[in-house]
Amino acid sequence: MKLIFVLLFIFALFDVSSAQLENNWNVLRIVHTEELKFYKQKSDYFVEQKVLDSALIFLNGENKRLKFLKRYVEYFDNLLHIGRFATRTYQYSDGIKVLSKSLRSYPACLKEVPDSIRTKVKSYASVVYDVFSDLYRLSYAHDASLDQSLKFLDLRRDIYGINHRFTAHAYVSLGIVYKNNKKYKDALNCYNTALRIYEGLSKKERGFKKYPLINLGKLYYELGDYNSALKYFNQALDVSIKVDGIKSALVASNYTNIGNVYLRIKLYDLALESYAKALKLRKNKYGEKHPFIAFLYNEIGDLHRKQQEPGKAIKYYQKALVSNTKNFHDTINIYALPQNIDDIYRNKYLFTTLVAKASLLLQLDSRKNNLEQAYKTYQLADRLVDQMRKSLLRKSDELLLTSTVASMYEKALQVCWRLSKYKKDDQVNISDEGKTQVPNENPFTKKYNPYWVKAFYFAEKGKSSVLRKLATDASAKIQSNIPEAVLEQERRLNGAILYYQRQLDRFQLKKQLTHRDSVQKQRFEDQRFELRRKYDQLLRDLEEKYPDYYDLKHSSYIASVADVQRRLDAKTALIEYVITEKQLFSFVITQNDFQVYEQTIDRKKLKKEITRWLNNIQGGSDDAYLPRGYRFFKQFIQPLQAHLKDKKHLLIIPDALLSRLPFEAIITQNNVPEGKPESYPYLIRKWGVTLYPSASLALMQHQRLGAKYTQDFLGLAPVFEKKPSQQGAFRTKLNALPFTKKEVETIHQLFQKQQKTSKVVTGEQVTERMVKNLMGRYKFIHFATHGFLEDKTPALAFYPDQTIDSLRPQNNDGALSLEEIFNLKFKADMVVLSSCQGGAGKNVRGEGILAITRGFVYLGTPHIIYTLWSVNDKDAAELMIRFYNNMSQGKSYREALRLAKLSMLESAQTAWPKWWAGFTMMSKLK
Repeated sequence: MKLIFVLLFIFALFDVSSAQLENNWNVLRIVHTEELKFYKQKSDYFVEQKVLDSALIFLNGENKRLKFLKRYVEYFDNLLHIGRFATRTYQYSDGIKVLSKSLRSYPACLKEVPDSIRTKVKSYASVVYDVFSDLYRLSYAHDASLDQSLKFLDLRRDIYGINHRFTAHAYVSLGIVYKNNKKYKDALNCYNTALRIYEGLSKKERGFKKYPLINLGKLYYELGDYNSALKYFNQALDVSIKVDGIKSALVASNYTNIGNVYLRIKLYDLALESYAKALKLRKNKYGEKHPFIAFLYNEIGDLHRKQQEPGKAIKYYQKALVSNTKNFHDTINIYALPQNIDDIYRNKYLFTTLVAKASLLLQLDSRKNNLEQAYKTYQLADRLVDQMRKSLLRKSDELLLTSTVASMYEKALQVCWRLSKYKKDDQVNISDEGKTQVPNENPFTKKYNPYWVKAFYFAEKGKSSVLRKLATDASAKIQSNIPEAVLEQERRLNGAILYYQRQLDRFQLKKQLTHRDSVQKQRFEDQRFELRRKYDQLLRDLEEKYPDYYDLKHSSYIASVADVQRRLDAKTALIEYVITEKQLFSFVITQNDFQVYEQTIDRKKLKKEITRWLNNIQGGSDDAYLPRGYRFFKQFIQPLQAHLKDKKHLLIIPDALLSRLPFEAIITQNNVPEGKPESYPYLIRKWGVTLYPSASLALMQHQRLGAKYTQDFLGLAPVFEKKPSQQGAFRTKLNALPFTKKEVETIHQLFQKQQKTSKVVTGEQVTERMVKNLMGRYKFIHFATHGFLEDKTPALAFYPDQTIDSLRPQNNDGALSLEEIFNLKFKADMVVLSSCQGGAGKNVRGEGILAITRGFVYLGTPHIIYTLWSVNDKDAAELMIRFYNNMSQGKSYREALRLAKLSMLESAQTAWPKWWAGFTMMSKLK
């Protein structure tokens, strides 16, 4: 009875609450409507007064009220206004944040929208995605831009079908994004599709074909097909004049593009004529301060430089600086530079200007003052690149930026080298290095030439920038005390993205897609889009909720000479190489010494020599191997020998070109008798060698999640006596590795003898899922398996596990890729990649080889052993067993590996470098 009364009382309360809620809703609706008027008035006022930050804040406030009132057409229309306002006012980062948060609600909004306005809402939303894509593109985040552009096209096709001008517009936008991502074939398909759609429309709408025409011209221009580019630019110009008139923005753009073609084919008068027409139109529309004006001044500067008129050229570069900067006005003093890089309209154009100006200052003459000004200009360009990196969330966008700016660091290094030739009293004061994040030097480095120190800084900035930032980010997440649950959420999202990306990659292998394939592919693309959106938003949320994380993430560490000296032991020297097109720079650092050496070289010839020497090693050719090996010694080691006399170990930071060079197999004497490899004077007889991608990474104090090991050794050997059943591009290439089973079992016995915990898994039990689950527990992890490149992506081969967890989809197809390794929880002190090509991967300029080892460097693994080439499993097993045996006797990791290799030299059967020199160790400094 009491229960009945209680229930009746609750229902009565519910009725009262419902009535109150309805009344509250009406009150809130009135309040939000009045607030909407207020925010609208404020946003209009600040837009008119050009108070940009405040305008964006009130526009966003206005939109929140529209959403609450469920006025969805106005909501997405206003979002579009916000996006375009952010684009127009160069507030790209702020615009991205607003649109990213607001578009979260798009699926939920669509469910609440009445059928009568659903199409209108979707139409507005589609354009918001297009503007979102533009904001990412202007921030140099081309991969993120691609996601939004694909969504734009999907919505346009869904709303209008294929043969509609709005759909054609979407194909043009997508083509632009594909071109920016260097996916030229996809871009060409998009432009041709758009052109075909436009030409099938009414006569009035056919004029829109000006858009694919101009972009086809840009595509062929970038590909170096200048005749085709000029053809399309002229066609686009004719259509633009007919449709829009002679004064339109697109006409100005076409004149600019035509001028660019004439410049490349050295028709300078015609180029200048086209630029003059474009400049007149642009100035009439925008005035002197605008990025389009800066772009034109850059091009005119390039024209005068190619005409050997450096005086004229540098004046135009100075004008470009002024046009691209809000509060910088000095066009007279060619040495003047803007100081506030937050005051820039378009970063990309500024970077182009700074690099061109610095280069031209050196061309004017090589007097000390011009060198100093070039140095300061490169300093500013360096700060700008750091600023540009802050807005990038994805590795692919980071890599694209790195390859673009790599040559700048080489040129800056060359300027420092030339300045170092002046007497110390004549050198410019560089005490304000804090502006470029150079750590304070200790008293030991004060005796060194300051430009050598600065040259080392630029050498480091030009190496593994993306990997260094990723490692800093991973460490920052732990130092900032971000909860493990949040980090696990990040890993899950990233793992799911990788899963759907792998599924989409499989469609690329098919020549033709069935209807079922197309439906499934679209579903996977939608899933990936949503997951990427959530992942990017999670990263932004972390930066907002954890200020310490933001600060740590963007304080990327660059090792100084003093830092290196403090960490080196008395018997170790660090050698860093940088190879430009015509110079080899060698930096040698010991506890108490620092020196820089420069040699004239031909990079292309050196690359061929290294390839031939590697072929000599693989083919067993003594006659060519010995003299080449000695030439490498004279080039890379002999000039530094005075600093290496009492050293036992060399930590080498190679240029990407030298990453595949087995330094320990270099020959240290000339005229060596052939035929007795066991007596050859290999470099390893004098020094042990370890490598690392950069000195900064080697020194970085990497914060790691609970780096305590519950087990000692894990040995994994799939063996592959039975071929994996799952189909894939790489499966038929997996040869059996019968000796790997003996390898891991023998090492297992060594650990057992020492009463240490050890586990070995062999054969079909070594699945990818099992590997992911076990790896976090062990101090030493030994992979005796194949390494391979699948579509230029490095991976380790295991048996597939076809069990799919729908709540946490992962790639368990037997290929543990580099991207998946980035996503692991990992604690190991040492990883060994035996038999496989752990050093193979795509070479990205400024970043180095994108090998599987990058994943373990990112995870903070202090010691990594890998192979430069495929090693016979029998010989790999022999060397690895000796290595672990030496370790069991108390030898350090690097000494144990060196002694194992030296023991191979004692026998004529195993002394040839093919059998031992491929094994290489990466090792961080303690």
